[in-house]
Amino acid sequence: MDTPYAVEKIPRRTWTILAVVSICSVLNPLSQSILNLAFPSLQAAFPESSAATLSWVLSLYAIVSAATLIVGGVIGDRVGHKRVLLVGTAGYVLASIVCGLAPNVVVLLTARAGQALSSALITPAGAALVLREFPASRRGTAIAAWAAAGSVATAVGPTLGALLVDVGGWEWAFWISVPFGCIGLALVPRLVNEIPREDVELPDLVSVPLIVASVSGVILGVSQSGRWGWADSRTISSIVVGLIVGLYVIARSARHRRPLLDLTMFRFRSFRIANLSSLIFGTTFFALFFAYPRFTQDVWGFDVRAAGLLFLPIPIAGMLLNGSAGRFADIHGQRHVMVLGGFLQLVGGVVFVAGLGDARNLWVWLVGLGFIGAGSSLIWPAIFGNAVIGLPPQRFGAAMSINQTLQRIATAGGAALQISLIGEQSGPRVGNYGRIFVLTVIGGILAMIIGFFMSGVREH
Repeated sequence: MDTPYAVEKIPRRTWTILAVVSICSVLNPLSQSILNLAFPSLQAAFPESSAATLSWVLSLYAIVSAATLIVGGVIGDRVGHKRVLLVGTAGYVLASIVCGLAPNVVVLLTARAGQALSSALITPAGAALVLREFPASRRGTAIAAWAAAGSVATAVGPTLGALLVDVGGWEWAFWISVPFGCIGLALVPRLVNEIPREDVELPDLVSVPLIVASVSGVILGVSQSGRWGWADSRTISSIVVGLIVGLYVIARSARHRRPLLDLTMFRFRSFRIANLSSLIFGTTFFALFFAYPRFTQDVWGFDVRAAGLLFLPIPIAGMLLNGSAGRFADIHGQRHVMVLGGFLQLVGGVVFVAGLGDARNLWVWLVGLGFIGAGSSLIWPAIFGNAVIGLPPQRFGAAMSINQTLQRIATAGGAALQISLIGEQSGPRVGNYGRIFVLTVIGGILAMIIGFFMSGVREH
């Protein structure tokens, strides 16, 4: 039987550091949530470019950021998370300015790659700095609060983005990051201490381009499978080559004195389960993430902005419940949080399967999505928290970068999965969207099953 523990009080300074680091960490979700709304304005600004070409403004970012996260995490662990957070934030601000000033699509895509590279430095470094400040017994709270910051940005993004793009144009989808980044650059040096490092040697540099090529190949193949087709030689070759190169990096890391991938982290059962969770549950979750807005537009006829507002219950639930999920995990362990989250998503999926039809029914929609949002607000902090159980603070950056990389792969996989399940359907009938509602139920069941294998006891 699991035994609850009293939790340690967190000093005010720790909460201040969390807030400051989160200002830098929200640059990515804030910009991305706004850019989705600004895409039609972007198309109007560059009429000489096809929709397929402009779609790389979104796709390139996803591929580059996922491909470089592991490298960013390792660099942070080696040379200092505070330094890397500052470099990444400064790079993101500069790249955002260039994006907004871009005279053509080539410059825009180049600057987007710069944003992605900077994001790959910010995400693992920010998570590591937050986790380091909290005692082991309160790391559930730490990671949940860090995740909640992203939920706030995602929730605020569509509404704020609609206003900014209407008034100032598509450029503000990028420029909105500048003031937040500048605030972070001003406060982090004053309030955040560096994690002391004894070993400042850089890892195996040969593996750096190899891991970038590996993840890029997998992400490219999976993300483009909806356009190319799963049987297309481009899809198959991208994924296969990516996997082969990845296996070589693993083999190289196993025998190198300073490996890029610290394979000793995989000795921790909690770390293995967290990464498996991000990949398996993440693929089902992100399929829903992309499919639900499509449903409200395709079947119910809402416009893009209304569809964005109808999706808000998920990030709002994260904003409201992440903190409670973290505190509960600190006392009872991640298992209970994960199982409860899976059950709530299961309930939401059942509501959708039983209650959604061709005619608009916002009551059923809000109830079902409320359950799903509550479930995901418990599941993701449980996964993130499980990823660092037992690991030393010097490995937090690398651990979170691996987990985030798998989450990005799951994002691409989810996008491809929903395209495969829904197809090209367009019209006022539920049709293939019923498969997505069933997938919601399956995702909840998978989360519950995975939860039973998670830690049932907190760190202490």
